[in-house]
Amino acid sequence: DKMPLELLSNPRAVMDYLGRLFVAGPPPGFVPAAGVWIGKTKCLNLDDLALQAIPPYIYGLGYLEELSARHNQLADLPPEVSLLRCLKKLNLESNLLKKL
Repeated sequence: DKMPLELLSNPRAVMDYLGRLFVAGPPPGFVPAAGVWIGKTKCLNLDDLALQAIPPYIYGLGYLEELSARHNQLADLPPEVSLLRCLKKLNLESNLLKKL
């Protein structure tokens, strides 16, 4: 999957985004060296990234328990959010959502 276009014009935002993904755990299908992701949070913070949509890649992170995408420009939430089967907490505060 591609990186959100709204991040590409800002190298600092790209590094911040990639760091947040790393903290949340391994990418789908990735087999890391033993112990690399032990103790990772299973939480992903996408706050304040000016996202217009949650990147499709995120819906492949089925192990996520918490997802925060506060203070973005999300206007809707696609049905793919149901693929996040372990999700216990979803924070979408301060977006453009009119309904869920």
